[in-house]
Amino acid sequence: YMKGIVSENGNGQPEAVQFIVSSWGNLDKAKFALEQQAHQSPDDPLPRLRLAEISLFDDKPTEAKRYLLEARKLAPMNPEVHRSLCVALKRMGDNQQ
Repeated sequence: YMKGIVSENGNGQPEAVQFIVSSWGNLDKAKFALEQQAHQSPDDPLPRLRLAEISLFDDKPTEAKRYLLEARKLAPMNPEVHRSLCVALKRMGDNQQ
């Protein structure tokens, strides 16, 4: 999974981030829309997961961790949340959790 999360295409964006950008046009618009979705749908973990993917791409693992911990509360059995949380923790240097 670690290889998959960092795999990039020709423009340097991981596939997950490319999908997000293709939906909203750019990362700023995507982040704004996803923050609104998270606020409007407090029980939906997906906007938080996508915000975490953007944060990881922007090299903000602490921010990603915050979103992922929220998503994990909403979807404790979602493997994508757990894998992304592992990536964020590893980037933060926390290999113990």
